[in-house]
Amino acid sequence: MTDIAIIQASLSISMTLFEMPAGYISDIYGKKFTLILSAVFYLLGYSILLWANTLLHFILFEVCIGMAASLESGTDVSFLYDSIKASKKQHSYEEALSHKNIAKHAGFMLGSLLSSLLMIWGYRSVIWMQLIKSIFPIFLALSLVSTPGVKIKAQHLYRNILLIVRSVVHKKYDTFWIMLFLVLWSALLSMMIWIFQKKWMSVGISTNYFGILMALYAGSCIISSKLILHLVKKFRTDHILLCFGILAPLLLVGLGLTKKSWSSILLIYAIGLLSSVSSVTLLHQFNAKIPSRIRSSSNSAVSLLSSLAFFSMAPIVGYSMDHFSLNLTLCCGGFVILGLSLFFTHKMWKSIRY
Repeated sequence: MTDIAIIQASLSISMTLFEMPAGYISDIYGKKFTLILSAVFYLLGYSILLWANTLLHFILFEVCIGMAASLESGTDVSFLYDSIKASKKQHSYEEALSHKNIAKHAGFMLGSLLSSLLMIWGYRSVIWMQLIKSIFPIFLALSLVSTPGVKIKAQHLYRNILLIVRSVVHKKYDTFWIMLFLVLWSALLSMMIWIFQKKWMSVGISTNYFGILMALYAGSCIISSKLILHLVKKFRTDHILLCFGILAPLLLVGLGLTKKSWSSILLIYAIGLLSSVSSVTLLHQFNAKIPSRIRSSSNSAVSLLSSLAFFSMAPIVGYSMDHFSLNLTLCCGGFVILGLSLFFTHKMWKSIRY
């Protein structure tokens, strides 16, 4: 277990250390270059994993994956925004983020199902699939067309840091509150996978069904990514965020109160349906207020803060579940999140773009 903890810590530490430098590299040397570099590190990581037989090999694998994820984080969204702005076609930013979200969850759903199937032939078949899959992003990244834009200069480090800070914390801290709301829900959604599995075990669902259940959860996230586009067209964004800030925490409370397997599954999928509000609407509200030349660094800052929030909350949640109960933790956590969501929504109410 000590070795497993070290391996997992290697991924977390590498992502934390490389998150901001990766965003900074993207803003200096270009987003296409950064995405190509990310794809190379993914390929290198799975190549190491295929032949890994010592603790050092597994640590190197996790470090490579951490660097690849950090280089991709923030850069992909920034590239989307720059491409839409440079394009003559009319595309909404929410639509692009929605399609990105759909692709992400579709990949997760397909990966869950394929991994369950490939495990029949052993774990090495899963690694081979990951290795072969990691070749394609390199060619996809090479085929991208870079958009013209202003890049920050590497020699102006102090000035660039001030620019990033001022873009987030300015005037009435509008962008700052949006960022904190985004960080809160990004950290919580990262924690949900772990909590959902604990809940399913507590209501007697066999672990043999977890792969299928998680694939269906990804399916609910795909559906919500399509629905959010219709909601944005029909309703005001501030009203959508207010409903999300109320409904999502109350669903967590409901999850804590239920003791039946079918109702826990339905509540978890309902949370999945609401997840696109944070990953599409909130993310757009943040990026719409950030200048293009520092957008990658700003998104990396959000990812870094989300990771730090996750590291801070996870031990507290774990302690509460071990010493009290999972259901009590969900109920209390739901009410705490409800209060925070209402507070953040109130703070950023007047600055939301429709």
